[in-house]
Amino acid sequence: MPIKSLLIALFVLTLSGCASLPAVQKYSVQTRSLADSIDVLAQDSSASCFRRLALDVPVKGLSNDTRLSYAADCDQLKLAGNHFIQFNGITRAYGELLGQLADNQRLFPDEASAKNALANLNTAAPYFNAAQLNAVSALANLLLRASTDAYRRNEIKQVLDRHDDIVQLASLLKSFINHAYLPVLANESGNLDSLEELLSDRHLKTEPLRARELIESIKQQKINLTYRQKSAKDVLIAIDAMVDVHAALLKNADNDKLLIELLQDYAGKIRQVRNQIQFAF
Repeated sequence: MPIKSLLIALFVLTLSGCASLPAVQKYSVQTRSLADSIDVLAQDSSASCFRRLALDVPVKGLSNDTRLSYAADCDQLKLAGNHFIQFNGITRAYGELLGQLADNQRLFPDEASAKNALANLNTAAPYFNAAQLNAVSALANLLLRASTDAYRRNEIKQVLDRHDDIVQLASLLKSFINHAYLPVLANESGNLDSLEELLSDRHLKTEPLRARELIESIKQQKINLTYRQKSAKDVLIAIDAMVDVHAALLKNADNDKLLIELLQDYAGKIRQVRNQIQFAF
C-alpha cells in the first residue's frame, strides 16, 4: 500500500469510535445542565446546616456561645462545599469543551489567508529563507486542517479518550452526594422530627400560637427535604448516565440507534433532575 494511502487509512481508523458532531453537541448540553444541578446540591449542603441552626435557636433556646459554635461548623461545611463546587466546575468545563469542538457555528480560521499564503510560497522564495517559508507553509496547512470536520472529530476523539478520568470524576461527584449531602439531609430530617416533638410536648400549651407557627414551618421543611433527597438520588442516576453516554460516544460511533436512545434517556434524566430541583428549592 502506498504511504499516502496508508496514512489516510490510519487517519480514518483514528476517527472511528468518535461520534457525530450533533451527538457530541447534545451530550455537551446535558452535561453542562447536570453540572449546574450538582452545584445546587453542593450549595444546599451548608444551607441545610444553617436551616437547622435557625430552628434550633428559638425552639431549643441555644445560648449565644452554642449558636456561634454551631455557626462555625456550618461555615466549615460551606467551605468544603465550595471546594467541591470547584471540582464540579471540571464537569461543566469538559462539557463546554466538547460543545465548542462540535459546534457548527464555531469560528474557523481564515481559509482564504491560508490558501493565499500557500499560493505565494514559490514566488516569495527569493526574499525569505527556507526555514521561514517552511514555517509559513506548516502553519497555513494547520489552519486549513483545523477548518475541517475531520480535524474537529479527531480533536473530539482525543478528548473522549479521557474516559477513565471521567469515570473517576463521576466517582468524586457521587461520593460527595452519598457521603456528604445525603447524610446532611438525613441529619436535618431527624432534627426536624425532634423539634416537632419538642414543640408539641413543651411549647404548645405555653406558647400555642408561636408553637403552631413553628410546627407548620417544620412540616413544610420536611416536604422540601423529601424533594431535595429525591433530587440528589436523581442526580446520582444522571451521573451514571453521563458516564454511560460518554463511553458510547467513544466506542459506538457507528451505532446511531444506540446513541440516539442513550442521549434521549440522558436528556430525560436531566429533565427529571431539573424538575425535582424546581420543587425542592
